[in-house]
Amino acid sequence: TPRVVNDLDEIDRGAHTYLPTELLPTQGGAYWDQICEKRYDEIGWDSPEAFRDRVVATWDDLCRNPPGERVLVACHGGTIRTILAHVAGNDGAGFRLDYTSISRVEVTPPGGDPSGEDGPTDPYCSVASANEVAHFDAERTAVVGAFRGAERPGTTFNRRPLSAPTS
Repeated sequence: TPRVVNDLDEIDRGAHTYLPTELLPTQGGAYWDQICEKRYDEIGWDSPEAFRDRVVATWDDLCRNPPGERVLVACHGGTIRTILAHVAGNDGAGFRLDYTSISRVEVTPPGGDPSGEDGPTDPYCSVASANEVAHFDAERTAVVGAFRGAERPGTTFNRRPLSAPTS
């Protein structure tokens, strides 16, 4: 069942002005100046720290309490970048994300045991892919691959429990 999760909104959720990020430096004028001067309240933005804290807390809650076996989160690039950086364990990481690209995060129940009885109490998250764009020009007749029952690829990197400290 679809539901709106407001805390996964973009950093500019309260803004009355919108310009794509790539146009802000050249066409943002006074709005861009306010961003550069960190006058976020004046333009309806969350501070980067408040944005990160809001998105990460919501993501962690979603991972701990998933509404189903597969969950689709459709949101803006800043939210996706924040989630990917958090999962990778590097809050300062940057990710190139094209418009309408697909990124996938695998969430494994605590201890890898669906019952949650053995091992850590937090699920493990790993970035399975980022910025997939094959759907832009692909002609597909069937869905195949690791996400549709095929054998999974080898080791997943950057796998860590949600409670693991980030540097």
